[in-house]
Amino acid sequence: MVTVEEAIVTAIDFPLQKTALKESPLPLKATGFSFTAQTNQKASIGFPFAKASKRGIKAAQPLVATHMADSTVLKLADVSKSFPSGEGTLDILKTVSMDLSKGESVAIIGSSGSGKSTLLNIIGTLDEPSEGKVELNGQDVSQLSADQIAAVRNQEIGFIFQSHHLLPQLTVLENVLTPTLPLGQQGTEALERAKRLLERVGLSHRIDHRPGQLSGGEKQRTAVVRALINQPSLLLADEPTGALDQESAAKLSQLLVELNKEENVTLITVTHAPELADLMQRRFRIHQGSLVESDPA
Repeated sequence: MVTVEEAIVTAIDFPLQKTALKESPLPLKATGFSFTAQTNQKASIGFPFAKASKRGIKAAQPLVATHMADSTVLKLADVSKSFPSGEGTLDILKTVSMDLSKGESVAIIGSSGSGKSTLLNIIGTLDEPSEGKVELNGQDVSQLSADQIAAVRNQEIGFIFQSHHLLPQLTVLENVLTPTLPLGQQGTEALERAKRLLERVGLSHRIDHRPGQLSGGEKQRTAVVRALINQPSLLLADEPTGALDQESAAKLSQLLVELNKEENVTLITVTHAPELADLMQRRFRIHQGSLVESDPA
């Protein structure tokens, strides 16, 4: 069974639904993918999206605005989030505002249950704010359709979770290339980028291996490459080192910093690890629903 998080990071779900995929080997080939998955609505999803335009999606065409002249990638304006609780409401986030430029790196810290992951989900278009506005590359995401938001999520945002969520029946190379399927990028360019990134993270000798043959650190490095394959403008990492041993966590933390600079991608990490937070250019803390920027360490 493929989880919702697996659907997000592999772009199988387009747009995102709570999808249940039948367990079966997916006949993916690095030079020409083709597989069909069944959703819980019995609808067939075929890749690549040759007929995507019939659903209002134009394959390989960005659906967000051109990057703003001031290079602002993410803008949060008075974002609040609350949930019904008994006779009242539970306020998780209160008028959160933040501007991030291209290539910046940010750590969001705070106690468990403070709203860190909730904020990351809102930034990643996985959840909607109760109030306020989220802009990605100058586009107010609340003005987009569900299909357009799914396309933005696939093309402009890379996700890294605490668990790698690699599909066990696929090789390392096939897992990395899965997010390219909705864009119709099964050609040489995507393949060469995947191989180059895998070599960059020290996995060139593992491209034909399956996840069960990898160490924990190798699995998470594969997940990092998968998140970067579509050249997103925003990379979101939710406790990316949380499941790793100390040595692997340190190596992955340094790798994220290096890739942040090399790919010029805006990086947001939610973490309890001070070692990772200290490597980011900016640090924010969530306390009682408010987001406060701390002085650099």
